[in-house]
Amino acid sequence: MTSRRNHLRSPRVRPRTRGQKFVVALAAGVLMLLTVAVVEYAITRPYARTLPTTEWEATQDEEVIATPLARGTLLTIDGVNHEGIDVHFDKAKLDADSLQSMQAIQMQPPVDVQEVTWRSTNPDLTGHTTIGIETTSTRPDTRIHFAMIDERSNVVLSVRAEHAVLKVTLAVAPAGKDMEKTAERKSLEWANGTQLSLAGTWPVSLEVPEGERVRLVFPSNAPQSPLTLGVEEDSVARLFVREIGVQSVQAQRYARYACASDGNAFWWGLGDPGGTACSAAPRLQAHRLTLVPDALKVQFDGTAWVAKDGKFERSDWYAWLEENPVLHKVGEALIAAFVGWVFVKVSGVWGKKK
Repeated sequence: MTSRRNHLRSPRVRPRTRGQKFVVALAAGVLMLLTVAVVEYAITRPYARTLPTTEWEATQDEEVIATPLARGTLLTIDGVNHEGIDVHFDKAKLDADSLQSMQAIQMQPPVDVQEVTWRSTNPDLTGHTTIGIETTSTRPDTRIHFAMIDERSNVVLSVRAEHAVLKVTLAVAPAGKDMEKTAERKSLEWANGTQLSLAGTWPVSLEVPEGERVRLVFPSNAPQSPLTLGVEEDSVARLFVREIGVQSVQAQRYARYACASDGNAFWWGLGDPGGTACSAAPRLQAHRLTLVPDALKVQFDGTAWVAKDGKFERSDWYAWLEENPVLHKVGEALIAAFVGWVFVKVSGVWGKKK
């Protein structure tokens, strides 16, 4: 008869083979390497920040590029008195309303797309120029290019749109009670030789095809007229953008770049954030442009992943690890060793023989 003690005795555990131990050791080593890779990947991800009011500067060989979230007002210039601004269009045509109003008083302006100039003819600029630029439609890949061009005594702001049509409205607002006697005159000139003389107070709107450039010519290299972006509410102008950056014209690479964050601090995707991966929510906003000798400045704020010369900012924790590389590597090694040890224990291959 079998004793009760024999019934309670645990079954004998079969000894582990060398092959089993080798496989588990190999798996543990691979798991440790993967752990190091995962830890390194996690701590080197771009980290979004809430930016205070920030100003970036684009020099003459750079341009500011912004991707607006929606169509509408892009740039408004409410010029100061006696600072006349001339406007040159590489290609443009009158919009339907302006064309109809001119034809109603027997004017015969061209109806096709060609080079157009709107310039002052008065030696004394009595009013202040008002210019409004808007996008009539946008796409996720719409990009607006702003660049400063130095023409010695004049500074020029260049505006060009990718994948969008611009509408530019031009006028001169009265400067005082005697405006009727000293009204500033404007000449509207086409490449085919057509020239029309208009009162500056007569607003004119032109449509600019995709990819064509508008050049705003100021009478000095340090203009005083404010250049506001987007719509002004509560004395603050805001143009909500998906991304914004300062890019070299020749190298086609961003020197400084901001991509609107979707609310997550870390960017977990492969590669770097950019393009349509930037948030379509109103999290990043530009406020104004400023023209100074030899440079164009853009002011903005919001929440974004930010890069300089192609390198995105990381978390403060990673910055601390960069300053302490030995601790960085020791920490990775300890984490990897712990994961490997847990794997071996769970597998039971090197458990105690019975």
